[in-house]
Amino acid sequence: MIRDLTEWKRAERRVEASLRSLEGTNRQLSQFASAIAHDLKSPLRIIRSYADFLEQDVGASLPEKQRSYLEGIGAAVRLAEEQLSGLMRLARIRESELVCRKTRLGPLVRKLVHTAASSDQARIELGDGWPTIITEPLLLRQVMGNLLENALKYNPSEKRAVDLGWVRLPERHIELFVRDNGPGIPAEHHEKIFQPFRRLHAQSTIEGSGLGLSIARTAAERLGGSIRLRSKVGKGSTFYVRLPEEGPQPDGSAEC
Repeated sequence: MIRDLTEWKRAERRVEASLRSLEGTNRQLSQFASAIAHDLKSPLRIIRSYADFLEQDVGASLPEKQRSYLEGIGAAVRLAEEQLSGLMRLARIRESELVCRKTRLGPLVRKLVHTAASSDQARIELGDGWPTIITEPLLLRQVMGNLLENALKYNPSEKRAVDLGWVRLPERHIELFVRDNGPGIPAEHHEKIFQPFRRLHAQSTIEGSGLGLSIARTAAERLGGSIRLRSKVGKGSTFYVRLPEEGPQPDGSAEC
């Protein structure tokens, strides 16, 4: 019995050491990604500036084909800058200290909807009776903001509709949801879309960094929660965000 307990303690210490090593490695990778993204922005700005100079100096005299080359350079630079900004946001989410407080979800989601509706003609419906939970409101705003933006951006329906609501779960958890009437997502892509730079649409069709859902999932996990998707082709998509009501716990994936 003593021997078994000793082995168990040794295994526990090895696991703890491995977790500390993994946390340190992830922190270093995040810092590296943030530094590289920051450093690459400078040469991109130079490329964009020279392209702008060319456009100003000779753009009007260039044939249509050559003008399209300049436009292609500008579009590629804008995409690269957006992707680098996304990488920096990912790194900050992983590194930042959580400052949790009581957060009324009603005003938070209503503000997001108001911002989205001011520049979009979609119908956006809100559930009622939103609860107050302990969380990091800035991160939660990123989660819900990215999901709402995706629900609008990738929906080609003539009459787009998005519903936001919530349900209470057992063990002091809640689940928020964002439901759209879009084209739906094939089952084989349900996990792939959360990977960085994985897109289901051509860049020429819909602009974006390809990091929105990756940022949303990373932020949800930092809050001690998770994101899941239910979707069928032709039937729309629903993203569910599971969160603890009392904030990330010490024995969970994060702690405030």
